[in-house]
Amino acid sequence: MDFQEIIAGTVGKENTFGTVVGLIKPEKMTFTRFSTSDLEGKIRGYVGEGRFTDDALNTFGGAGVCEIPKMQKLLHYICENGFEHHVSANLSSVARAVYEAATRYLDWDMYWHERPEMACDQALFRRGVGSGHGLYPPVPAGPADALGNSVARSCRARWSSTALTMPVSSSSTKAPATSTYSEVTTRAGTSLRHASS
Repeated sequence: MDFQEIIAGTVGKENTFGTVVGLIKPEKMTFTRFSTSDLEGKIRGYVGEGRFTDDALNTFGGAGVCEIPKMQKLLHYICENGFEHHVSANLSSVARAVYEAATRYLDWDMYWHERPEMACDQALFRRGVGSGHGLYPPVPAGPADALGNSVARSCRARWSSTALTMPVSSSSTKAPATSTYSEVTTRAGTSLRHASS
């Protein structure tokens, strides 16, 4: 832990302690971003997976370089849909669980970057269970069940086959935190490498 160098000149160094310092270890990772759509009154987001690399960085704060398949496609989606550029990252592969929780149980609009083909999920969505981010037909509106859940939520709960248990933290040697104020870098000549933020 150290003082946050970027805003120390504005708010005073003594008010900036708590920044994580160091490089993120190389490992598989999941990234996600959730934002509110003020005009529509909805929560939306995106999720995907990649890996942190062991590339050296000459910078300060908490930093790491990650490799994300088809990064340019993801950047186009982020820009075209007005998302902010910061994401959260976790040293695990949990995009499927995050996507399922957000779409089936919270009814949020989600984009899953480079979603792998999953035959059983595709069949489930084709039945009209869940709308993802507009790729599949939504569940028709109707009366709530005895517990007050919407028809969509009740239908999703009946068809769900994935338990909603996922690690949210682990020991500091397994999942070091990353700083919100990290340098964002893209490696010249490739769209596959991107520093964490």
